[in-house]
Amino acid sequence: MREYDCGVMENRSDDATWQRWQKLHDAWVIHKKMDERIEGGESLHDVRQRFAPFIHELVNRYAATMTEILCISHNGIDSLMHLS
Repeated sequence: MREYDCGVMENRSDDATWQRWQKLHDAWVIHKKMDERIEGGESLHDVRQRFAPFIHELVNRYAATMTEILCISHNGIDSLMHLS
């Protein structure tokens, strides 16, 4: 499962980038501002719009079977999908 897109900050790890990421994370998690995004990146609403249908499709396709499914992702997308 693909991690959320951080737009212009992708593949950067300088202090300013981490500070901007923390501000975005706080906007989503603390302030419930799900439409916030980094330029060129996804909002939390965008992430949910691609994540939820993917999970629902897996459930619908395999719920009546004995198939075991392993979903692998980074913690970012996993933890954010648990927000209300």
